[in-house]
Amino acid sequence: MIITFWQNMPSHIQAPVIRALAERKDCLVNWVVENPIPEWRRKMGWDTPEVGQANLLVCPDAGTIKDLLAYRPGESVHIFSPDRTLPLVTRAFYSCLAGKGRLGLLSEAKDWRGWRGWARLALGQTTAWIQRWRIGFILAMGGLGVKWFQMCGYSNRVIFPYCYVAEPTESIPAAAVAQRKHDQGVNLIFIGQCIHRKGGDLLLKALAGLTHLDWQLEVIGDGTELTSWAALAAELQISDRVNFRGNYPNSISTQLLAAADLLILPSRWDGWGAVVNEALMQGVPVICSDKCGASDLLNGADRGEIFRAGSVDALRRALGRRISLGPTSPTGSTRIKQWSTAIQGDRMAGYLLQVLGSAFKHEPRPIPPWVENHKPPEVGGQPK
Repeated sequence: MIITFWQNMPSHIQAPVIRALAERKDCLVNWVVENPIPEWRRKMGWDTPEVGQANLLVCPDAGTIKDLLAYRPGESVHIFSPDRTLPLVTRAFYSCLAGKGRLGLLSEAKDWRGWRGWARLALGQTTAWIQRWRIGFILAMGGLGVKWFQMCGYSNRVIFPYCYVAEPTESIPAAAVAQRKHDQGVNLIFIGQCIHRKGGDLLLKALAGLTHLDWQLEVIGDGTELTSWAALAAELQISDRVNFRGNYPNSISTQLLAAADLLILPSRWDGWGAVVNEALMQGVPVICSDKCGASDLLNGADRGEIFRAGSVDALRRALGRRISLGPTSPTGSTRIKQWSTAIQGDRMAGYLLQVLGSAFKHEPRPIPPWVENHKPPEVGGQPK
């Protein structure tokens, strides 16, 4: 099977699955991206990921694109992450749509809130009406993604829940983590852009009502709201408990995350939120809003809680419960780490192949790895 991904840039939250697929002797994997990693992402710690045996093509010319679309169409599957701001990917998508190749989508939900949301939905429904007869499958990011494509009018038959996959990282020595937690009480952490959509102001307001509890908050990231968040912390008289650190390289962010007791992602809207994956892989529980796609991963009490997006009171209650429990125990952290193998590259690659089997070979519909109880599909085989 020849699998070609068409995306905006070589993202580290796509690379683990692509590498795992490319390791199979029965798969040839192409990764076509329109742009290299932009500078603003690099400042956040992003870098071009390792692609293994996959073929990475950055902004290929028209002739190369034509060859990719025409090559062995009966054995090929093209997976597009559609974005009208990407002319190369858009042209390739419509060329594939007009041809005979097998194709599918990999996408987050669009934000359907407010009048802009209604406009996005109207466009999505129009697009679905035109092209749904040619779409073999949709890898929809979490429950939000599933709901979005249902609202657009796609059949449930072609919609499959999916998730981003974080890069594996080295575990931080348990003794170092335990010492930090013992020294500082309950360590809370926020990692992400400091922008309105991410809801840092909601987090600060919620914590202002919990000063009777023992906590400290690390804010990792930068953005347009950083100054106003710092001013809000001062106004709420919690500046002594909140450390605004700015951007850090991934290696340092990972150490800070591993030493935390709780990650909070209070987004008003987040198509996914890969930092949730990263926290769970380090054994750190999470509180996030119900408007984060990654909230699908928190359907177990050990792994965290979900609160109603935009509600300071709901967030405060969830924080209060978690902080009152004290630092995360080594046993609890180990359970979370063990569970997180369900959302790593080989597991998700196996699931993706099962999706393709269901879509094109009438095989049984697969259960997403993060909700199944039986042994997951393996992605192995000898290297090509």
